Amino acid sequence: TALAQLTARVETDGLTTRTVQFVGAALPKLVLHPKIRAALTAVRSNPLAIVHDAAASGVTWETMRFNRWVPALAAGLSRRFQSSDLAPARFDARLRMDHILRVLLIVNPTRDLPGAELERERLSSLLSGQPRVELVEVRQRAATRARVMDELEAGRYDLVHYAGHAFFDAHRRDSSGLILADGDLTGAALARLTSLPPLVFFNACESGRLRR
Repeated sequence: TALAQLTARVETDGLTTRTVQFVGAALPKLVLHPKIRAALTAVRSNPLAIVHDAAASGVTWETMRFNRWVPALAAGLSRRFQSSDLAPARFDARLRMDHILRVLLIVNPTRDLPGAELERERLSSLLSGQPRVELVEVRQRAATRARVMDELEAGRYDLVHYAGHAFFDAHRRDSSGLILADGDLTGAALARLTSLPPLVFFNACESGRLRR
């Protein structure tokens, strides 16, 4: 299809200025109904959030342009992945009734990221003094695969913040994941958890990759 050809062009040519402009100009007509295109241009001063499924995750939405208007460069563009696999039952409803915000901070498992340590200091300073916040830090060598899995499986956290390395497997995407102190924590392993925190933030180098 034409969309697959556009994606292949990005894969082949890379994100050169010429390729991005060509793909971005062609993309709206391929993936958006004319009425949606008209509606978008009418609200161009607002940030744009793309809600997509797995099939549409490979679309290079960030390149999309309407003549001179590029949403990602104007008010900003973000993605929200919507999946039928993320059953609501995996999110503990009791957390919503609790007045305590419980935060798990996983930092620098490989001990080679000074910036992650600074990030930990800033977050700890912001959160530790709050009366309704409980902060648990798992740092450096303590951030093993077993420890992190146990913390996540416990189902007690509202928010998990990870600052460290990640890796991407272009051939088996569910084998992508985080690099912990003693091994990798893959997406497939996380998918098997019976309990998930409502919000997970990954500040990791390759955590946003979708393709080669």
